[in-house]
Amino acid sequence: LRPRQVEVIWLLLRGMGRTAISERLGVTGKTVDYHLTDLRERLGVDTSRMVIAWAAGYQDELSVAFAGLQRGGQASPKQDPSL
Repeated sequence: LRPRQVEVIWLLLRGMGRTAISERLGVTGKTVDYHLTDLRERLGVDTSRMVIAWAAGYQDELSVAFAGLQRGGQASPKQDPSL
């Protein structure tokens, strides 16, 4: 996953919607939509809820990755070999 995708997934897991995510990340809603579309395609799922369900299984890894990104690092979660 790309760093911005990690951020979008983490914020989705925290219950944030498209508008709140775009405001938090300082991007447009269309940019958030782009990341969500790319995530759905990569994961082979149809909805953002399914992305959240997938991400729930990787919450620990995503938490570490998100924290690293917030500190300015390039941390990324452990990749699922199927991606």
